[in-house]
Amino acid sequence: MNNFYSLNPAEFFVAEEIQKRRPELQVFFPLKDVGADLLLVDPKRERPIYIQVKESRFYSKFGTSWHQLKAGKENEADVFVFVTYLPSARRAKMTFVKDYMVIPKNRLIQLCAKKKRMRDRFSFYFAPENGKVFEVRDERIDVSEFHDAWNLI
Repeated sequence: MNNFYSLNPAEFFVAEEIQKRRPELQVFFPLKDVGADLLLVDPKRERPIYIQVKESRFYSKFGTSWHQLKAGKENEADVFVFVTYLPSARRAKMTFVKDYMVIPKNRLIQLCAKKKRMRDRFSFYFAPENGKVFEVRDERIDVSEFHDAWNLI
């Protein structure tokens, strides 16, 4: 049985960010697997918006995050939010800053079509460079339009 009383941290952070950036949306956590981590209710829509959340730390050695998505899952949610924990030093204490890539399903499917599968998964390496973000796993693609793009939900 899954523990429904403790959320994945990234799911909580995404829900919190949605409430800040899109207060007109109501956020719900499904109790059973519906192919999404969060459900959003928009009074202007007839059905909920399905959100899939993926998280990764930042690999300083390579300058990227590393997110994986099982092949076939790109069709299960309406929007995918990739959360990267970027290291940040505050005084003598090391902390992390959350960084978000918000990608609608149709655009994620286009990205997956350009990727090679490793076993049954797609890998995404998001690399921030000079105010832009590139997906660099298989070919270098500018994905800056999805960086903090909460308006795409």
